[in-house]
Amino acid sequence: MLTNARWNRPSSRVVGCGVLAAVCVSLVYLGQVQDPYWTAGRTSQIDPDSLGAEDHGSAGSWLEGLEVLPAKPEDVDESSAGIDTEPDPWELVPTVDFSTAPDREYKEETEARLRSLAECMDSGRCPKNRQSVAILASLPCYMTVYHDYMGGEGIWVVKQIKSLERQGYTVLYARDDWSYVDEVYRRIPDQVKVVIGDDMVRADKIFRTPEDPAALPAWKTIVMWFFPVVGRSPVGNPWHISAEPGPEHWNATFIGYDMTCPGTPIPTSDRNNQVYILAKRLKYFYDISPAWNVTFFPRAALELSADFPGFEFVAGYKDEDEPTKMGFPGGMAYPEGVRNLGRLSPEEFARHVKESKALLGIGSPPQSPSPYHALCQGVPFINPVVLSHEDRDAMDPANWKSAQHSTVARLPEPYNYAAVAWDYDSFVRAIRSALTHSTPRYRFDHMASESLDARMDELMNRDWFGMAQEVKRLRDLGEDKSFSKDKVGFLFVGASADTLRKVKRRSSSTVLTALVPMFR
Repeated sequence: MLTNARWNRPSSRVVGCGVLAAVCVSLVYLGQVQDPYWTAGRTSQIDPDSLGAEDHGSAGSWLEGLEVLPAKPEDVDESSAGIDTEPDPWELVPTVDFSTAPDREYKEETEARLRSLAECMDSGRCPKNRQSVAILASLPCYMTVYHDYMGGEGIWVVKQIKSLERQGYTVLYARDDWSYVDEVYRRIPDQVKVVIGDDMVRADKIFRTPEDPAALPAWKTIVMWFFPVVGRSPVGNPWHISAEPGPEHWNATFIGYDMTCPGTPIPTSDRNNQVYILAKRLKYFYDISPAWNVTFFPRAALELSADFPGFEFVAGYKDEDEPTKMGFPGGMAYPEGVRNLGRLSPEEFARHVKESKALLGIGSPPQSPSPYHALCQGVPFINPVVLSHEDRDAMDPANWKSAQHSTVARLPEPYNYAAVAWDYDSFVRAIRSALTHSTPRYRFDHMASESLDARMDELMNRDWFGMAQEVKRLRDLGEDKSFSKDKVGFLFVGASADTLRKVKRRSSSTVLTALVPMFR
């Protein structure tokens, strides 16, 4: 039973959580999960062809099931482009007010919200949606709020929380403490619509069984993963949510996040002849998936300076000093031809990108939110791509096997400039084009706040039980292939052999049979 108590909290308090992608492939693929390594011109990395077909998935164009978005009309004013220009822009981490309880942990926060919920239920005056509850269960929730976790996952989940709360839903926090999730669920089973987390191995221990029919049913549990993946939920693909859209045939649930475009872009002619490199860590220049040889930067800077006076590459990265871990006994040299601005605050990063004529990807990190923010300021993204075959036309998107940012890759020039990885001529061509042409500011329609609100509202009100019953029916008939061997194999390309073994064990017929009670 819930007990009455007054819940006082500052109205500005926003508690964020993120999903840390602990094991992920180097790239997020365009419609297919394929080769995890940049293949063009590589000599010192694992040969992807030696991994076998099971590890790659099937061949195919990234365009399958995806619509190539048209460019904005030529006469669009690059200073506005009809986009919302509310403040709060480049906010990477929410401002959290801990003034009333500096040390209040997730349980205290959740208990306070439960008391508030009990109060409104007892009074019979709950606002719309207040009695519908989402429990967030992930360790990075705690990391985002209390330890300034600033990754893309943090941005994504903070946006989800804001969307739920502005629609009146109750959000509860459980860190990755599944025993606490179990405790909270048993107190308000009818109110809990979804439990969102990322560790289904631990969650499995509290799921409903015939011996414990009051426990959390697996069909109320959503797998949250920044990158579009499937195969982690014991129920099925629709129980996966992601920050980026995946292939339509996966039948997963795209949530995404919203974004506003702040201020007014600097006219292209008033910007510096500079390209900002998207790399906050030195290791990105040397990591498993660098798109460019480090010798490209001084060579291209010299060549481009002849036509663009004062041209330079700039970046704001930190040296993590991990030469042994990274496999470089002699350490990682600072790349020549790149001016390092050092570690930047979100505001400093935003300013330097806004003053640049392009944002350059170098292979990592994949699917970063930064290109979206750059496009909001009329700064195009130079997107490294890998061709399906080396002799194919690099300008034809149908020939791209993978890209650093698959969603931005849907856009044509002058928003997205594709450059073939490890190809110097393609590298310079893309930069030269970006320096020569202006780019109107752009935001994807799905990033409007009302679009995110609609998706979050649907997540809370979807008939998960009815869908789960259909999954069970198909599995009883042997028609559900969600956990087939080939799918498990290609979803975890790049994962350790031990991880693959664990996943395959969990997808066995024994495990699937054990799921039956959760549908009752």
